[in-house]
Amino acid sequence: MTVQLEDVTVHFGRTCALEGFDLSVAAGETVALLGPSGSGKSTALKAVAGFVRPTRGRIRLGGNDVTDLPPARRGIGVVVQQYALFPHLRVADNVAFGLRAARKPRAEVARRVGEMLEMVGMTAYGRRFPRELSGGQQQRVAIARALAIQPSVLLLDEPLAALDAQLRADMLGELQKLRREVPDIAIVYVTHDQSEALALADRIAVMRDARLVDIAPAAELYAAPPSAFTASFLGGANLLPVSVDDGEVKVAGTVIPGLKPAEGKNLLCIRPHAIRLEAPGAAGLAGRVVGAQWRGAVNQVTCVVDGLADVVVRVDVPADRRVPELGAGVVMVLPGGACSLVPVGVG
Repeated sequence: MTVQLEDVTVHFGRTCALEGFDLSVAAGETVALLGPSGSGKSTALKAVAGFVRPTRGRIRLGGNDVTDLPPARRGIGVVVQQYALFPHLRVADNVAFGLRAARKPRAEVARRVGEMLEMVGMTAYGRRFPRELSGGQQQRVAIARALAIQPSVLLLDEPLAALDAQLRADMLGELQKLRREVPDIAIVYVTHDQSEALALADRIAVMRDARLVDIAPAAELYAAPPSAFTASFLGGANLLPVSVDDGEVKVAGTVIPGLKPAEGKNLLCIRPHAIRLEAPGAAGLAGRVVGAQWRGAVNQVTCVVDGLADVVVRVDVPADRRVPELGAGVVMVLPGGACSLVPVGVG
């Protein structure tokens, strides 16, 4: 079933939580809504679920206008950050809740609950209460409950945000497995974590200040972001001012080989991991080191470029390589194939 939001706007009093939002999600597709807090991503999801009513615009499921339908009549599965399990019900009863509310036959309820608990690896926990489960286990139960009613649309609102790093990694694997096991379901996944969006989404919709900034396939958006905001938010790219001279793109007077000019695009975008640090005298951007942070697998070295004192460049140096001392002169090598151009100020 397709999900369509058409010019959806949501106001809470004088506050605009979502403005002119358009999105279409196909059956079998996962679209991540990615953005900082207050960007409108959760409001968009709640509008699809029926938890908030748009001030303007329409919402369609499978082509049918559901803007005025209550949540229970939309047939959507919803998983939220805090699980929202019923504390007084055992795991199996939590999973069965939607089926019983729909007055499904007892045998069908039992069969469906068993299937869902098996799918999320919780078969042995059916008799436990939520308080007897870990955070990751509670999230699995919440997903099983959402899928038990066999929804054609699944909404996930920051489902991993409350988990620690290891549980989050484990659940990310579970969600990837879930996508393979229910390939026809349309999934809208709200997150502020770019790694989750890149791992799960077919397309990513980047949001900011209640508006949609960019939307594209995940790999495309990462490799060639169309705006400065998306470039910096998705992957923490460096953005460097460029000039064009005789058809060549230059940063601080240094030619970036293999990069062709693009009309109206005068910021160079390159990820920290793509830059290589060399000793002075090599071909590249001359500068000096002004900071370094150890981050386990890498050291993130902060540099400034000669002639661009106000521009900071972040470089990820593998932990097994020597990190230049603070104040040391370096050359930053920017491979043209790892660079793209984005416009100033867009997004």
